[in-house]
Amino acid sequence: ATVGIRVPDNEIALELIRLSGCPISAPSANKFGRISPTSAKHVRKQLPQVDCILDGGTTKVGIESTVITLDQDGFVILREGFITSEDLESVIPKSKNSSTKYALSSPGLMKSHYSPQKPIFIESELTQKGALFLKNNKLINGAYISFSGKTPPEFSKIEYLSRSSDLKEAAVNLFGILHRLEESPEIEFIVSESVPEQGIGLAIMDRLRKAAYRYS
Repeated sequence: ATVGIRVPDNEIALELIRLSGCPISAPSANKFGRISPTSAKHVRKQLPQVDCILDGGTTKVGIESTVITLDQDGFVILREGFITSEDLESVIPKSKNSSTKYALSSPGLMKSHYSPQKPIFIESELTQKGALFLKNNKLINGAYISFSGKTPPEFSKIEYLSRSSDLKEAAVNLFGILHRLEESPEIEFIVSESVPEQGIGLAIMDRLRKAAYRYS
């Protein structure tokens, strides 16, 4: 009943569309439910059977696009993304309706999505954190994703979403960090610090909760 339209901000992608002479209908370049790619390397990792990959460099934004629908009194955000509700309200009014009215009418709305192949947990939503760190009464190798600059000593590896608590920088870095930790042989699980749920922070927490859903 609907169609989603996206125009990329990338010269190679725009040239591909121009040469095609028509709109391109295509899925995302990653396996269903897995971490989204932010580089050609990530695509090759998940889709080794693909014959050709156009490498447009690493993504500028990092997380997926905002998806909206329009009803009679304005826009409804179906999937949070880099373009925030405040950005949209400067152009068009916001609807009073909730996204729940539209069920699964956009990609990225399932409870489990964007998951690494290693257990990931959100620190603020853990109820028994201590149980994560022990295996046969020994510490196991865990990675911590920091936003505020925290460096918990019980983790063997720390990754920083942003060293200055910048939400836009965190959005750019999120999936690249998850890919690195997924590929790291010494890491057995991941715990991520929460980010403020405002502006693009809503989209970051949406991705983290979906990544952690199957493990929590």
